[in-house]
Amino acid sequence: MSMQKKSVALGLSLIACGLLAGCGGSKKETSIPEVKVACVNVQPTLDHTNGYDGWQVVRFGIGQTVVKYTDDCKVIPWLCDYEGNIFTVKEGVKFTDGSPVTAKDICASFDNICQKLPRAKHMMRNSSWKVIDDKHFEYKGNIDILTEPAFVIFKNGLYTGGIIESHDPNKSIILRNGKRYIFNRVNDPTVRGMAFKKGEVDIALDVPRAYYNENVQEIKGLRTIRSIMNVRPNRVLNDISIRKALVYSLNIEDWEKPLQGIVKPGRAYSPITKSIYKYDLDKAKALIAGRNVTLDLYYCGGTRQELQTIAESTQSQAALVGINIKLNNVAYERLVEVANKGQYDLLLSSATNIQSGSVENFFRMNFGTGYHENGTGYSNPEFDNAKTYQEMQDIIDRDCLAVVYGYPVRNVVSKQKIGKLGPIDFYYPEF
Repeated sequence: MSMQKKSVALGLSLIACGLLAGCGGSKKETSIPEVKVACVNVQPTLDHTNGYDGWQVVRFGIGQTVVKYTDDCKVIPWLCDYEGNIFTVKEGVKFTDGSPVTAKDICASFDNICQKLPRAKHMMRNSSWKVIDDKHFEYKGNIDILTEPAFVIFKNGLYTGGIIESHDPNKSIILRNGKRYIFNRVNDPTVRGMAFKKGEVDIALDVPRAYYNENVQEIKGLRTIRSIMNVRPNRVLNDISIRKALVYSLNIEDWEKPLQGIVKPGRAYSPITKSIYKYDLDKAKALIAGRNVTLDLYYCGGTRQELQTIAESTQSQAALVGINIKLNNVAYERLVEVANKGQYDLLLSSATNIQSGSVENFFRMNFGTGYHENGTGYSNPEFDNAKTYQEMQDIIDRDCLAVVYGYPVRNVVSKQKIGKLGPIDFYYPEF
């Protein structure tokens, strides 16, 4: 049996074991309708104050924010209505213990996240909020920021949606709307597809097209897969000729087939901008000029299987021009640590390109001066003062700050019709 077949077989057996364990044996438990879901990943915690774990809180229907995005990135009410700067808590909004959500609870939730999560504090640096009365509060600032799952409303261990029955980094069981949702972490898209085909799950997210059925939904996502480059003076990639050689060495346009159609190749930092780069092996070799270069690439292959394919393809193609890439497949927590401390040469990840509420923040968070997430060592007033996305893209290209691979295509297959799949993947459809 090949290693790939062994991996698939092992993955399916783990899914089956996980589902049996999740179902339990009591009549009380099995009387609740169950929805079994194979998803890309399950965050280490369901604590919105920990890194990006709040995204899973929203995905699994556990918590909500005061406003949310539509599919075309317009802001609409969720827990609150609003007019200008004045927000009104909707009637009937409650925590999971049945207690009403007040304006004081919402403002306290904002205070709490800004104290505990540096990213949230930075996003809210130009914002302010204050309680008016039990139902109303005033918020001054960019309203788009409040769509970020870090700002889910929380009080004393309680959210406003589903109840967490159990959770570990491989499986979450959530009680919501009279159903038990069993979310299984399945890294490999083929294994997710096979689990669905074998009837082991009711729903599978982001599978190869070979597993599509009559209820499939497919949509372009709002993510970019890229490796950002560490350009600090003491790092190898401080040399722009090496950065450019790496970008030119990669034949990204031919990677769509190995990526099974779930990533659309592209080189711009966001799908709404254009990049000047394309594959040019001769130019890459000329820039390296016979030097032997070694780089460390960090990624978390346990969250998205396509990252493993991309990491290995980057390694093999860069080697053709004399760039030796050491792959470091690390846990999510370690990836965040090396990112924030700048302890990498290349940092490969898949990130939503409406980061922290806007496309602009997506550009600035990695390369803007003073941003907590910028571990690259890059600081440029010209970039900080750029007014348009294309201006920022042009500077990223000129200074060669990232290798961009493409944009994941989202899909979901299901036994029965479900809610509409949207491009923003911190909103799962209603199952």
